[in-house]
Amino acid sequence: MKRNQLKTYFLQVLLIIILILALFKPNIVSNMVMAIILFIYMIVVVLMLKKRKILSIYYKQVTVLMCGLAIIYLGLFYLLGVYFGFYKSPVPLGLWGIMHYILPFSVIVISSEIIRYVFLSQKSKMSGILTFVAMVLIDIVLYTKVYDMGNLDDILSAVGFVAFASISCNLLYNYITNRYGYMPVMMYRLITVLYAYIIPILPDVYIFFRSIGRMIYPYLIYLVIEYTYSKTNVASEYRFRNQRLINTTILFIVIVLLAMLISCKFKYGILVVGSESMTGAINKGDSIIYESYNNQ
Repeated sequence: MKRNQLKTYFLQVLLIIILILALFKPNIVSNMVMAIILFIYMIVVVLMLKKRKILSIYYKQVTVLMCGLAIIYLGLFYLLGVYFGFYKSPVPLGLWGIMHYILPFSVIVISSEIIRYVFLSQKSKMSGILTFVAMVLIDIVLYTKVYDMGNLDDILSAVGFVAFASISCNLLYNYITNRYGYMPVMMYRLITVLYAYIIPILPDVYIFFRSIGRMIYPYLIYLVIEYTYSKTNVASEYRFRNQRLINTTILFIVIVLLAMLISCKFKYGILVVGSESMTGAINKGDSIIYESYNNQ
């Protein structure tokens, strides 16, 4: 095994251990502490490991596209707020908010994307896997500050609402970073993370819908980038793309309808019967689709 690979694996395992400790000790590892750790770690990684040039000539165009897609994402998110309502941001935009949220989160996002880029530059399958694990953990640490990871219910909530969405997002981030460098993902993440501490009014959207959005939207971004910057332009490829677009649209509609049912936030919902009071007609464990009446 090459010396550079050994250094890479050692640094990646070390980062994963640090992130696991940060995940289960959120009171000790604050946002600012996490930002300082990742910033120092980024400097070490940049100095110790080899880097490569960006492969695609379209990295500037993709950066602009990702900024636009991030703004569209926020626009759709705020459109949901028209239905669900809005609430005032708990973090006022001021010196305190800048020091405790905007500054550390900016450092975390920038440092983590440079780290991702350097690690993926090593062109090792194992390095790619470890990079993916580390980046998912960073994402989870950012989004699980409100959960008590010593509590089983909170752990299950974090897995259901955060982990799966983070996996989907980081699959996209690794794909883009491999082809177009770290800048497109960095700009996208800065926009979609920092808005909550800059805009004073936030949509009161149920966390289930936010998680579904974070799982679906990365795939839509992948399709947009593939359609726009793919090198293959033959007719057969276009037919394949059109078929994939139709399949994706159908799948997207089914997922949205299922999400609306499971959330029980609309006129129709789905529940599992938890008692035996109606045994014979409706048994314990049956799933039922119900229609709400006068918001009851």
